[in-house]
Amino acid sequence: MRRGLMTAMFFILAAVVAACSSNTSAPRIELSADSFDLGDINPDNGIRTETFFVKNTGEMPLKIESVSTSCGCTEAEVESEEIAPGSQTKLTVSYDPSVHPGLTGRIKRIVYIKSNDPLNEEVELELTGNMLPSSTGENDSEEKEEGPEDHDEEYEGLLKDFEISPPALYEKIKEGENFKLLD
Repeated sequence: MRRGLMTAMFFILAAVVAACSSNTSAPRIELSADSFDLGDINPDNGIRTETFFVKNTGEMPLKIESVSTSCGCTEAEVESEEIAPGSQTKLTVSYDPSVHPGLTGRIKRIVYIKSNDPLNEEVELELTGNMLPSSTGENDSEEKEEGPEDHDEEYEGLLKDFEISPPALYEKIKEGENFKLLD
């Protein structure tokens, strides 16, 4: 009898451990796209807005904890901060080329979405594009943005919510300029 009780307790314990370790009932975040090419961007056309979707493929409510971007020229907003299992919400992303007048060439901006998904706490949506020169001629001093291959990998992914672009901040670091980062 005692042996049977021990065997039963072992199986109950094993079932509890298996249930706790499998996160099948957890929320799961999924984006409609991991990357998007904006193509040629004419600054004279104003703000460029695109819509994406954030889906919960899990079995528990997905909570969007924060949405941020890699540059002040890009804004992102979710329609709902809580997504029921099997549902989705709109993610609206806007890129404003007037924030960087005179910028030409390839650009890369990242949208960061933090959630309560235990396996994927932060997902990224990468936006790329090709900035064309303005036809208005308002700003003759054209600024070329450095691509991600032009700066050290150690800075990649570390810069969020800045009013200065990551390449411009990298240049300040290289030049030994003093600055203070605030949390």
